[in-house]
Parts: sequence; structure tokens; C-alpha cells
Amino acid sequence: MMRRRIALGILSVLAVVAVFALASGGREGDQPLHVAAAADLHLAFTEIGRAFEAETGQKVVFIFGSTGLLTRQIEQGAPVDVFAAADVKFVDKLAEQRLLLAGSEHLYAYGRLALVMNSAGGAGREFAAKRAGVRELASLLNPGVRRVAIANPDHAPYGLAARQALSRSGLWERLQPKLVYARDVRDALQYVQTGNADAAFVAAPLLTGIRGPLRSWLVEGGLYDPPRQTMAVLRGTKQAGASRAFVDFVSGPQGRRILGKYGFRLP
Repeated sequence: MMRRRIALGILSVLAVVAVFALASGGREGDQPLHVAAAADLHLAFTEIGRAFEAETGQKVVFIFGSTGLLTRQIEQGAPVDVFAAADVKFVDKLAEQRLLLAGSEHLYAYGRLALVMNSAGGAGREFAAKRAGVRELASLLNPGVRRVAIANPDHAPYGLAARQALSRSGLWERLQPKLVYARDVRDALQYVQTGNADAAFVAAPLLTGIRGPLRSWLVEGGLYDPPRQTMAVLRGTKQAGASRAFVDFVSGPQGRRILGKYGFRLP
């Protein structure tokens, strides 16, 4: 029986356990494919999952979250078939522990960091550039910007990218009193959407089709190291064929078209 010692402490992890509990025995293809995916992939992978199921008949269940927290759950035995990380170093960490099928690692995209602001109260009006460089990021110091949300850089690649951008802009220490740490980039975006933060650093692909009084800019690429988004098949999977097929689908014509549609830079 697969180990289900999942790290507790946050409600989302309990939800993950409930989803994983659906996995059981049976022939390959009879059961859903379980894909643990970084939070920035929510929109793109939801569409990719529908396209993959339509083409193959294989159902896919996604567990979205912070790459670092998902990595920890996999290390503790979560029965995942495929892991799509927001940064390659987490895949490398699992490979070092021999938790991946050899040769299954695949770089599928480069991530893009964006700054989003809730302009309902006028906080975003000073931003005129389509890209946020040092000058635009310095405007976060203005009194009208009270709280700035970022994903926790200790376990979220886009949070680390945000910290890099602020550090290279000379703003990291000065913005400490305003920073609000979110669990992942989806939560950081929600902080702005609900008015619990005036600005947030998020993954650009999450902003596709966004509504409300929000304005956004791509952060200048030289201010951070773009996440090398990598996926791999878990060694413990009972659906190796379906898992490899999903990885191939993501990197194939349909998957690449969808990833590009949501703003990922393709390798």
C-alpha cells in the first residue's frame, strides 16, 4: 500500500489527501492520472488536461500548489504520477533521491514574472510602462501602496523571482514592512483581487482573461532568473505509459500552443 504520510498544517494539503485517496488499483488507463503541478499552471494545464482527455480518453486529476510544498509531499510518499514544477531545481532534488523515472525530465517552459496592482483606489495610476523596471518597482515605496503580496520565496519559485527582482532593484530591504507572504502565486493574485493587498508579484500566465480594476506589467527579465519549468514522471507510478504520454502531449504541438496562449516562453 502506498504511503500517505502527507505533511499537515494547511487546509489545502488535506484536500490533496482527499484527492489522492481516489487512486487505487486496476489496469493502467482505468484510473485517473494524478499530476502535481505548480500553481502558475492552473489555467494552462486545466485546458491541456481537457485536450489530453479528449484525444486519449485518459482522465487527468490535477493537484495545484506551491512547487516546494508539492515536492515535500512527494518526498513523503504522495502517490503522484507526474510532477510539473515551476523550477528545475525541485525536479533535480527528487532525481537525486531516485524518485523519478530515469530520463523522464523535460523542460517545458520558461516562466515570466508580472506585477499586478489594484487600481480601484488609485494605487496603480503612476505606472505607465508596459514593463516594470527599477523605476516602476520603486513606486511600490509610495504611501498609496500599503501592502505588496509575493509567494513565499522559501518554497515558491515565483516568490524567489520576486525577491530577486526587488533585491536587484535595491528595494528588498526597504519594502519589508509592506510585504505579505502568500502560499503560492494564485494566493498572491487573490490578495490583490480581494483588496487585501495593493500590489502583488505573480506568474504572468495567471493574468490571462483577468477581470476587475487591475493593471499588470511584465517585470523586466534582467531583474530575475526566469524559472526553468520542468516536469517528470514519478518512479512509483503505476501508469508509466499514460504518464509519459501526458509529458509528450505537453511538449507536443497542442500543449505548446496552449502554453504559448497563456504567456509562457517556450524552450
